[in-house]
Amino acid sequence: MRRSAVLAAALTLLAAAPAGSHPGHGPLLIHIADFKYSVTSATIVQNDYVLWSWDGPDTDHSVTSGADDPIQFDSDKGKSGTAIAHPVNDGFSVQFTKPGTYTFHCKVHNFMTGTITVNKLPPSSLPQKQVQAKLSSVSAKVSGRVLVVRYRLNEPASMRARIQRMKGSRPVGPVKELDFAGPPGSQTQRLKLRSLKAGRYRLSLIAVDNSTGKSTPPSKLVFTLR
Repeated sequence: MRRSAVLAAALTLLAAAPAGSHPGHGPLLIHIADFKYSVTSATIVQNDYVLWSWDGPDTDHSVTSGADDPIQFDSDKGKSGTAIAHPVNDGFSVQFTKPGTYTFHCKVHNFMTGTITVNKLPPSSLPQKQVQAKLSSVSAKVSGRVLVVRYRLNEPASMRARIQRMKGSRPVGPVKELDFAGPPGSQTQRLKLRSLKAGRYRLSLIAVDNSTGKSTPPSKLVFTLR
């Protein structure tokens, strides 16, 4: 709930929009003029905003919630009826974060009332917990001049294989790097090694999460090419 000096600009942009139901498509604008609210019944979605604008010439009106509403708001909290007088184009906004039925009224003129129904946010609009890619069950076996790599992913990822020659107990290189798609589930990838000389090599396999760009820790395996 807030009154903002910049709200007038937002109200100008919204003035051409039709009043009524705004199911999750931006703020609902309600004009206050001629001793009435321009919208007296509306349906919105959880987390939507409603904006009230005092258009005048009469501006001695409040926007006050019902006593039992899930969220309490009052554009003129603590003011008596005789003290309520808004500048023309003044604004007041409320974000309805809780589903339910809300009533609003003017503390000065009891015949000015309205109702807003706030529907629960659809599950598809709720923030989804991100699941990081996990690489497991990695194994490798040489078959001729092909390295058969088996692994398992919990969700789709971009795979990167790095092959380095072993010099004693330390890898040097890399001598070959390959990228390929990694669907979820158990997978087999055949890496062609025709250009490599006989010797000992180390495979480092990682999965890059497509949604976050984060990489899994590398799975490292040493193999011998004859």
